[in-house]
Amino acid sequence: MQQNTLFKIDYWNISVSNFKTKKKQIVDLLNEYPETKNDIQLFYTNKQSKRDKLSEKFSNIILEELKQFSQNIKKSIVIEDVWSVSYGLGDYQVPHNHGTKGLSGILYLETFEKLPSTCYMQPWNDIEKDETLIFEMPAKEGEIIIFPSFVNHYSPPNKYKQNKRI
Repeated sequence: MQQNTLFKIDYWNISVSNFKTKKKQIVDLLNEYPETKNDIQLFYTNKQSKRDKLSEKFSNIILEELKQFSQNIKKSIVIEDVWSVSYGLGDYQVPHNHGTKGLSGILYLETFEKLPSTCYMQPWNDIEKDETLIFEMPAKEGEIIIFPSFVNHYSPPNKYKQNKRI
């Protein structure tokens, strides 16, 4: 008898080089695109705001990492959309995905060790318990996690006064 793997889901973890400098550039850039919170959202974001040229400007800051990733997967890549999200005390994100094709990425811009990381939900149930499997991927400031856009993910409630910004 032989056991094989039927499916697997790849993801990539990229450390941003010279992050201290790039973080300042990204924070300065995001100041041009302020985040807001409304009755529907459980966090602060600029996703519903006008974000002209944000993708292009952000891509230029992390160009070295984009080139590295492109070489690794042996495909050219283009960032189509960029927005920021901040989680204050009690803020969280419900399970969601970013569509059925392509890749999505999360840059951990401001975080600290105790803050919850993004949780990813396996698209099929565990074969023994018939339960959804959840993978909380520890991520630290200055890391980018890239994953298939179809994977449902969420951010648990922030239990600390310090913000998490991605």
